[in-house]
Order: sequence, then structure tokens, then C-alpha cells
Amino acid sequence: MKALLHIGDQKNGSKAYQDFLLKFRPQLLEMGLLAPTSTKIKNHGYDSILQAVGGEKEFVELASRSFEFEHDLLWKVRSKAKESLQDELTYYHSRVHTLLLSFEGLVHLPASGLTEVKQLFQDLVQDISIICSFRRQDRKLCSAFTTKLLHNLKWAGPHPFFNSKGSQPRKGELLENNNYAKHILNWQSEFGYPNVSVLKYEDHSSDIVNGILSSTISPLPSLLKIWDDNKKECNKARINNSFSHTAQTYIHSFNTYLNTGQLINFKSCSPIDLISLRQQVSQQFTGTSYRPKRSTAEKFYLVNFSESNHALSRILGHKNNDFFDLDFTEYPLESPERLELLPKKLVKEIFCDIASTMNII
Repeated sequence: MKALLHIGDQKNGSKAYQDFLLKFRPQLLEMGLLAPTSTKIKNHGYDSILQAVGGEKEFVELASRSFEFEHDLLWKVRSKAKESLQDELTYYHSRVHTLLLSFEGLVHLPASGLTEVKQLFQDLVQDISIICSFRRQDRKLCSAFTTKLLHNLKWAGPHPFFNSKGSQPRKGELLENNNYAKHILNWQSEFGYPNVSVLKYEDHSSDIVNGILSSTISPLPSLLKIWDDNKKECNKARINNSFSHTAQTYIHSFNTYLNTGQLINFKSCSPIDLISLRQQVSQQFTGTSYRPKRSTAEKFYLVNFSESNHALSRILGHKNNDFFDLDFTEYPLESPERLELLPKKLVKEIFCDIASTMNII
């Protein structure tokens, strides 16, 4: 039995690949490829049980609830995860030769967590191939900005490159979760250098799933045909429609006032309702998204990530020092330093009007 484990990174098209595995599970099974259900929570497309096995607290809690445990016990989650996977593989044993798994957060697990993930597959899988995709860090953060605003995540400030306090980060402050060299070294140390493959997102952004499938297994022509015939539908899962600069400004202002208790009208709204409200508001304003000015983006990248990406190139045996290109022309020459904070009265008026049509206040 073999396993192909896709470990991320975020904002690298993971959802399209996961959607493909979920929607076409029966067809994949006919080819001897199994996208297991025992490693998923509530039949989501991603294998988040693996994140729990790796010790990530949030996912340990989710897995404990999924397994109907009274308490969040990590050892119990790991034991149950192995038992469930073993049962599923026993059921499909005669029909399956390869497991296909994916969760974009796995790449960030600490070394101790990787040991536990490897232990999960011990005696069940003989050969494990690891695949991940990395995107230049400044581009990744810009792509994530809309998601942060939409979900009002605690680190969603007025600028894609700001820290959780809403200010410019110190050198290295944002490196921990974006130190690709460190992440890859951890995975190579645990699973072996030849078993870890790295894609550059920019080289495969038009069809990242084809890149994942083609880089780690010898895909059957029929497998690639299923993807080619359905990639337009599956790619909907990875499309994050960016908000316009105006929409981002309104939503940032709304989140700021909401977080400081200044919008009591929305106090009883559920998180899901608030996400829907932000989406509705975003549709009222069209235009291009906010982007930092070119000199800011280039300096931010070179100061924070250039050194670690040089290390990544060396680890992977690349002749070129720079794993990523150094082209910053996608950024405007001039741009505001941050999103503006609009007057509370104006923000409240816009959001209350739309919320009333949605019957959420």
C-alpha cells in the first residue's frame, strides 16, 4: 500500500484538489485510489484528523467531538484515528493500492507532530510520498487578506502585511509560519529526502491539481482525463473572489467597530450570518483590490523572507539562490499605506440596511 500525502501550503489551490478527491471518490476507487473518509471530520474534503494526530489543539478538540469523546484526550484521538484508518483499509484492501490524502495545514506541524503522523501510517502503508506547494510569501499574504477580512480573523488588520496588532511587523515576526526551508527540513528529516516533493505555485497556478497529481505518482491517463474534464467545476472551490478596495475598507471598518463593541445591533448575529453579511456588502462595491505599493512589497519580502528562501533553494539542490522570482510589477507604484477607517455612522448605515434585507437583525 502506498500513500500520497499533500500537506499544503495554504493559498496554493488545496481546496480544488480536495474537492476533486471528494467529488470523484467512486471513480478514483475504481482505479485503486482511495480518498479515505476515516481521516476526515464530517466528511469534509480535507483530512483534518491528521492535523489532530499531529497535536494541533484546535483539531484535537474537533476530532474528540467527532469521535464523541467526553474529553479532549490526544492519546485517545491518535488511537482512534489509527483504528478507524485500519478498519477502512481492511475493508478496501483488495481494491486499493494507493491512498490520496490532503490537508493544507500539515506543512506547519512541528517535528514532534510529524513523528506522530508517520506513526499513524506505520504497519498500514509501506511507501509514503509527500507533496507540497509554496507561493511567494508576499503573494500568499495578499491572497489571504480577503479571507481574513471575511471571517474577521484576529490577525486581519488594515494591511495584508501587518501583524495581529494592526501594525507593521518586526523583522522575522511573520517568518515562523512562512519559513518554508524549516518546514521542508522537518518533513525531509522524518520521511526522507527523496520522498518529499516541492512545487512552486507560480509554475503551476493555472492547473495546480495537475501539478500535484503528476509530480508524485504515475497517474493513469484516465485519472488525468477525469480532472481535465471537471477542473472548471472543481476550481470553483479554490476561487476566492477578492473584494474591491472600497469593499475591503468598509469590511475592515465594520470589523474594527464590531470587535470594540461599538455595533450592538450585530451582537446577537452568528458568525455565519456575519460572513454572509460581509459577502453581501462586498457585492455592492466593484473595482480592484487593495494592494501595497511596489516598493513596500519588495522591501517587505526581501527583509522578511529572502534569506529563508535562499536556504530553501539550497535544501532542494537548486542552482539559483532565489527559489521565487523577484518580480514585483504586479504591485502599483503608488498606494495608500493602509485601509482607511471609515466613520462609524456611515459603516453602520450600510451594514444595517443590507442586514435588514437578509433578516439577520
